[in-house]
Amino acid sequence: MSTILQDARRLADFMVSRNVYLCTTQYTSRSAYNHLGALLTDIVLQSGLNYTTVVKPRVMRVLKEFTYASTTPLVKSAVKVYGVEYFLNWQNSIKTQRFIDVLIFCQQHKIDDEEQLRNYLIKEENRERFLTIDGVGPKTVDYALKLMGVECVAVDRHIYNFVKAAGIKSNEYHRVKKIVEYAADLLNLPRAGIDDFIWTSMFNYQKTSQSSFLF
Repeated sequence: MSTILQDARRLADFMVSRNVYLCTTQYTSRSAYNHLGALLTDIVLQSGLNYTTVVKPRVMRVLKEFTYASTTPLVKSAVKVYGVEYFLNWQNSIKTQRFIDVLIFCQQHKIDDEEQLRNYLIKEENRERFLTIDGVGPKTVDYALKLMGVECVAVDRHIYNFVKAAGIKSNEYHRVKKIVEYAADLLNLPRAGIDDFIWTSMFNYQKTSQSSFLF
């Protein structure tokens, strides 16, 4: 079995062959919200939903309608008054319960704002505790860290597909995460933006090819 560094080099070479550098000018680092209500809305809703049409409008709504809900106590107060379904503008009980569970977790671990959550999750032992929340997996944790400005990769199905297309056979989350992060390092690209580059590279490749590449 090849090493992580060998696979990272293979992936980096594959990215170069797909003209990934043509995508780098389109990447803009996402700023932290500095608003816990918006952050939790984003990380709870993002899985399995279209970000542009479903998730982002709801995050923007929270920022506009619940401007004050930037800390755990204030989010809790807003949810108590308006209900979690109204706060998120979402009815699905799985995601609304997950939002409540994350909010309770923050309260129990004395996490009051976004900065405190970032400082909490950058410690490995705390990430393991966060993963005990029902429905929260490694990708959710990494996605949350990305939103808060930490340089890391949140591995989703598109990244798995891209890595597979590069000839790398691995479905283990943490191994694929390291491979992609090291490939970004080899290419001197930001880790937090590598998924954007991969998405754009895939899109550009499809526009110039009639093949069913990755899909």
